[in-house]
Amino acid sequence: MGMAHKDANNATKAHLSAPLSGNRRVHVRPMATAEALSVARYHQEGIPNGVLSELGTRFMTHLYAAIAKSEHGFVFVAVASGGDVVGFVCGTTNLKPIFRSVVIRHGWPLLGVLLRHVLSWRMVRRVTEVVFYPSKLHKELP
Repeated sequence: MGMAHKDANNATKAHLSAPLSGNRRVHVRPMATAEALSVARYHQEGIPNGVLSELGTRFMTHLYAAIAKSEHGFVFVAVASGGDVVGFVCGTTNLKPIFRSVVIRHGWPLLGVLLRHVLSWRMVRRVTEVVFYPSKLHKELP
Protein backbone atom coordinates (compact mmCIF):
# COMPACT_ATOMS: atom_id res chain seq x y z
CA MET A 1 0.00 0.00 0.00
CA GLY A 2 1.47 3.36 -1.01
CA MET A 3 2.04 6.09 1.52
CA ALA A 4 -0.52 8.45 -0.03
CA HIS A 5 -3.19 5.72 0.06
CA LYS A 6 -2.30 4.83 3.65
CA ASP A 7 -2.56 8.50 4.67
CA ALA A 8 -5.93 8.81 2.91
CA ASN A 9 -7.20 5.74 4.78
CA ASN A 10 -6.05 7.19 8.10
CA ALA A 11 -7.67 10.51 7.27
CA THR A 12 -11.04 8.82 6.71
CA LYS A 13 -11.08 7.96 10.41
CA ALA A 14 -10.80 11.60 11.46
CA HIS A 15 -13.03 14.58 10.89
CA LEU A 16 -11.13 17.77 10.26
CA SER A 17 -12.41 21.23 11.10
CA ALA A 18 -11.40 24.66 9.79
CA PRO A 19 -12.80 28.20 9.68
CA LEU A 20 -14.91 29.06 6.62
CA SER A 21 -15.72 32.76 6.79
CA GLY A 22 -16.66 34.86 9.77
CA ASN A 23 -17.64 32.57 12.61
CA ARG A 24 -18.77 29.71 10.39
CA ARG A 25 -16.78 26.49 10.41
CA VAL A 26 -16.41 23.75 7.86
CA HIS A 27 -15.85 20.08 8.66
CA VAL A 28 -13.99 17.83 6.22
CA ARG A 29 -14.95 14.17 6.26
CA PRO A 30 -15.49 11.20 3.96
CA MET A 31 -18.48 11.62 1.66
CA ALA A 32 -21.67 9.78 2.58
CA THR A 33 -23.35 8.08 -0.40
CA ALA A 34 -26.33 10.43 -0.02
CA GLU A 35 -24.01 13.40 -0.67
CA ALA A 36 -22.90 12.17 -4.10
CA LEU A 37 -25.58 14.31 -5.78
CA SER A 38 -24.21 17.48 -4.14
CA VAL A 39 -20.68 16.53 -5.20
CA ALA A 40 -21.84 15.91 -8.78
CA ARG A 41 -23.50 19.35 -8.87
CA TYR A 42 -20.36 21.04 -7.54
CA HIS A 43 -18.33 19.28 -10.22
CA GLN A 44 -20.69 20.51 -12.92
CA GLU A 45 -20.58 24.07 -11.60
CA GLY A 46 -16.78 24.07 -11.42
CA ILE A 47 -16.12 22.27 -14.72
CA PRO A 48 -19.22 22.92 -16.87
CA ASN A 49 -17.55 22.01 -20.18
CA GLY A 50 -15.81 18.83 -19.05
CA VAL A 51 -16.75 15.45 -20.48
CA LEU A 52 -18.03 14.17 -17.14
CA SER A 53 -20.24 17.23 -16.71
CA GLU A 54 -21.66 16.64 -20.16
CA LEU A 55 -22.66 13.12 -19.13
CA GLY A 56 -25.07 14.61 -16.64
CA THR A 57 -25.75 14.82 -12.94
CA ARG A 58 -27.17 11.31 -12.68
CA PHE A 59 -24.06 9.71 -14.20
CA MET A 60 -21.71 11.73 -12.02
CA THR A 61 -23.74 10.93 -8.89
CA HIS A 62 -23.30 7.21 -9.59
CA LEU A 63 -19.62 7.75 -10.42
CA TYR A 64 -18.75 9.64 -7.21
CA ALA A 65 -20.65 7.09 -5.10
CA ALA A 66 -18.66 4.30 -6.81
CA ILE A 67 -15.33 6.06 -6.27
CA ALA A 68 -16.13 6.63 -2.59
CA LYS A 69 -16.86 2.90 -2.17
CA SER A 70 -13.66 1.79 -3.91
CA GLU A 71 -10.56 0.88 -1.91
CA HIS A 72 -8.55 2.68 -4.62
CA GLY A 73 -10.17 6.11 -4.33
CA PHE A 74 -11.62 8.60 -1.91
CA VAL A 75 -14.08 11.47 -1.83
CA PHE A 76 -14.03 13.97 1.00
CA VAL A 77 -16.65 16.67 1.50
CA ALA A 78 -16.44 20.00 3.27
CA VAL A 79 -19.63 20.50 5.26
CA ALA A 80 -20.73 23.81 6.76
CA SER A 81 -22.09 23.92 10.31
CA GLY A 82 -25.65 23.82 8.90
CA GLY A 83 -24.94 20.50 7.20
CA ASP A 84 -24.66 21.79 3.62
CA VAL A 85 -21.87 20.43 1.43
CA VAL A 86 -19.75 23.45 0.47
CA GLY A 87 -16.91 21.69 -1.35
CA PHE A 88 -15.25 18.37 -2.09
CA VAL A 89 -12.07 16.64 -3.17
CA CYS A 90 -11.81 13.33 -4.97
CA GLY A 91 -8.65 11.39 -5.64
CA THR A 92 -6.78 8.17 -6.11
CA THR A 93 -3.20 7.00 -5.85
CA ASN A 94 -3.43 5.07 -9.13
CA LEU A 95 -5.88 5.61 -12.01
CA LYS A 96 -5.85 2.11 -13.47
CA PRO A 97 -7.17 0.29 -10.37
CA ILE A 98 -9.84 2.92 -9.70
CA PHE A 99 -11.15 2.69 -13.27
CA ARG A 100 -11.12 -1.11 -13.05
CA SER A 101 -12.85 -1.10 -9.65
CA VAL A 102 -15.57 1.31 -10.74
CA VAL A 103 -16.28 -0.56 -13.97
CA ILE A 104 -16.31 -4.05 -12.41
CA ARG A 105 -18.38 -3.19 -9.36
CA HIS A 106 -20.62 -0.42 -10.69
CA GLY A 107 -20.46 -0.76 -14.45
CA TRP A 108 -24.07 -1.73 -15.17
CA PRO A 109 -25.72 1.25 -13.40
CA LEU A 110 -23.16 3.61 -14.95
CA LEU A 111 -23.65 2.05 -18.38
CA GLY A 112 -27.41 2.50 -18.19
CA VAL A 113 -27.06 6.21 -17.49
CA LEU A 114 -24.20 6.59 -19.96
CA LEU A 115 -26.10 5.13 -22.90
CA ARG A 116 -28.45 8.11 -22.94
CA HIS A 117 -25.54 10.46 -23.55
CA VAL A 118 -23.33 8.66 -26.02
CA LEU A 119 -25.51 8.89 -29.08
CA SER A 120 -23.38 11.61 -30.69
CA TRP A 121 -19.96 10.98 -32.26
CA ARG A 122 -18.53 13.91 -30.35
CA MET A 123 -19.50 12.34 -27.04
CA VAL A 124 -18.22 8.90 -28.07
CA ARG A 125 -14.82 10.43 -28.84
CA ARG A 126 -14.69 12.32 -25.53
CA VAL A 127 -15.74 9.31 -23.45
CA THR A 128 -13.13 7.18 -25.22
CA GLU A 129 -10.46 9.73 -24.27
CA VAL A 130 -11.42 9.48 -20.60
CA VAL A 131 -11.65 5.67 -20.55
CA PHE A 132 -8.27 5.16 -22.22
CA TYR A 133 -6.47 7.95 -20.36
CA PRO A 134 -4.86 5.57 -17.81
CA SER A 135 -3.29 3.52 -20.61
CA LYS A 136 -1.49 6.66 -21.80
CA LEU A 137 0.35 6.97 -18.50
CA HIS A 138 3.89 5.61 -18.69
CA LYS A 139 4.55 5.79 -15.00
CA GLU A 140 2.60 6.19 -11.81
CA LEU A 141 2.19 9.61 -10.27
CA PRO A 142 4.35 10.40 -7.24
